[in-house]
Formats: sequence, structure tokens, C-alpha cells
Amino acid sequence: MKKINNKKSVFFYSKILLILLLLFFFVGIILWLLKPLPSHLLFVGVGCSMVFILVFCTLFKLKVFEYESSMLFISIKQSYLWKLNSPMKPIEFPNDILLDFDIRKEFFTTLLIMVIKSKKYKTRKIYCKIVGLNNVQISELKQSLQKAKEYATN
Repeated sequence: MKKINNKKSVFFYSKILLILLLLFFFVGIILWLLKPLPSHLLFVGVGCSMVFILVFCTLFKLKVFEYESSMLFISIKQSYLWKLNSPMKPIEFPNDILLDFDIRKEFFTTLLIMVIKSKKYKTRKIYCKIVGLNNVQISELKQSLQKAKEYATN
């Protein structure tokens, strides 16, 4: 049985994002308190507000990823950081319907694409955006999915 997750790195990223969020919040408050606001500070205030919103949205979208593979089934669970106790509906399927997979490293994220057989011999793609997996975990994920794919072809 193989288990891979990104809990530690997501919690680390969330702490950094929370610090940035508080920093830009306080900078915005300080700039707001300076009533005769010079024009160059107005641009800094707007920039701080934009970065605040961007960091808030990024923090809101962070997901904890858990991958489990046994000899017969693959299970993928994802939950938002702010909803850890109630995960989204897990993706579970038997190994023998996995046709292909692709793991792409993008800027700050890893994209996992799995092609599976669905009902009536149609194919379906499953997309998972993963944040915070290191190279060792990505190679373990590739090996596990490759074994499942080989199991399906045999």
C-alpha cells in the first residue's frame, strides 16, 4: 500500500500566506490612517490591496491532497485547508480501469491527469491540481501509477 500526501507543505505555505496577509493588512491600515495621502502612497495602497486580495484567494484555494494505492484500488482525497474535517467526495476506482496518466510540473503546482475507462468503454480524464509535493513524492506517485497501469494492461 502506498500513501502520499502534502499536508506538511500545505500547512507551511498557509503559515507564510497568513503572515503575508497580516502584513499587507496592517500596511493598508497604516496607509489609510495617513489622511492627506500623497499620490505615490495611493498607488502603494492600491498595490497592497491587490496583493492582499491575491494572497487571500490563494489561501482560500489551498487543498490537502492524499493519494492511496492498494493492489486493487486507487483513492484520491482532496480537501480545502479551511475544511479539513469534511473532505470533498473522494475519487476511487479500481486499478484495472486506469489507461494512462500524466504528471506535469507547473509554476507552484503539479497537475495530475489520469485517463480511465468509464462505462460503455468511453474514456474519461480526471484532473487534480496538487501543491507542495517534492520530487521524491512525485517520483513515488509516478511509480505507483505506472504499476497500476501495468497491472491494468496485464
